[in-house]
Amino acid sequence: SYCYVFLTHTKKIQKQKSLDVQYKGLETVLLEKEALVEEVIAGQKEILQMKHQYEKILQQREAEVRDAQAEVDKLATKMNTVGEKESDIRSTLQKKYDARMKELELKLRALRAHEKEAEHLKRIQTAKEQKIKHLQGEVEGIKKQKVTLQKRMREESENFRAQQCQQMKEIARLKRDASKKDSALSRLNMKQENQERLLKRKAEDIAA
Repeated sequence: SYCYVFLTHTKKIQKQKSLDVQYKGLETVLLEKEALVEEVIAGQKEILQMKHQYEKILQQREAEVRDAQAEVDKLATKMNTVGEKESDIRSTLQKKYDARMKELELKLRALRAHEKEAEHLKRIQTAKEQKIKHLQGEVEGIKKQKVTLQKRMREESENFRAQQCQQMKEIARLKRDASKKDSALSRLNMKQENQERLLKRKAEDIAA
């Protein structure tokens, strides 16, 4: 019937609209994820630059600590070789030794602080690498969904066109059938009217 054909056509259009909405939604999510990946990669580059800078500073601090330690050891050795009677020399060496020890302690504290910061940056870098990997996996997943949905949309579009053609033929057939029924009904009505007129005429003749 006309009603069935119309409902089928409407459902197909609604389905296509639903697929279009899904596809546009995927495109929006994909653009957002790709932008987020770029943002995280840019952030990772900054972290890498900072990490390299800290590694250089760390190497410098380690070298400074080694030099300071060597100087402290050298002063300690000299102090051990100075006799008890050489109190002035020993006092001077002790002062130098104490000053270098304080300097060494400061350098060690600075080294530990840089080591801590370098480790922190390393953790951030690892976290960003994992996030990038996760986001790239999501992007690939969305791209696959898009391909699958595109294929489904093409199939639905082809099916829709084929069904549309079939429905047009069905509508034409239904119209022909309806036209035939209308013609048959019209002929039947005319026949009934003729019979009624004939009966009326006969009744009038008998009455006369």
